[in-house]
Amino acid sequence: MDNIGLILIIFCVAIVLSALIWLYTYIYRDAKRRNMNAVLWVLLAIFAPSGIGIILYFLLRDPIAAFCVRCGVPMQPGFGYCPGCGAPTARPCPNCHRIPQPGWSHCAACGAKL
Repeated sequence: MDNIGLILIIFCVAIVLSALIWLYTYIYRDAKRRNMNAVLWVLLAIFAPSGIGIILYFLLRDPIAAFCVRCGVPMQPGFGYCPGCGAPTARPCPNCHRIPQPGWSHCAACGAKL
């Protein structure tokens, strides 16, 4: 009977360790995809007590970067113009020249029909 209990404990520990390794791998890859310091976030997730580092990562992570179609420079979503080459990334409002959100039928700044 003692062997079954020991095998069950080893199995549970293996499952928990596998899940943690998968989670740290996910954080590393996701942080790299978002142009964040991946090693720093994984170390914070590993060494912060009680899972605080993991929670902080999911609360504070940057949005996924968009890339300019002309020069390939990464930029934040919602930029109207590429910071690398100056190419427009979205059609601006014809009246006030602000960048509307995708799907808007009217400009939120001036009310012009898009």
